Amino acid sequence: MDDNLLLVLESIKTEFDCSKGYRCTEEEIPNLCRVRKFISSDYFECIESNPESCEFAVTYGDIYFCKCPVRRLLHDKIGK
Repeated sequence: MDDNLLLVLESIKTEFDCSKGYRCTEEEIPNLCRVRKFISSDYFECIESNPESCEFAVTYGDIYFCKCPVRRLLHDKIGK
């Protein structure tokens, strides 16, 4: 990750606690939660096998949406 992205991530991490220990901010990014971005939208669907256990997952009908700001930023910046 580039230095600017690392600074943004560090800033976001001061704003909330993560029960997953900010695993997605590790330099190698081995454990990203799986999400799918809706085309022409700012919404991300959580496609993990157990989304109801995540504090950042919000359900709407049968779909779980990801509200994690770190995960969303990483998707937008690195496309994963």
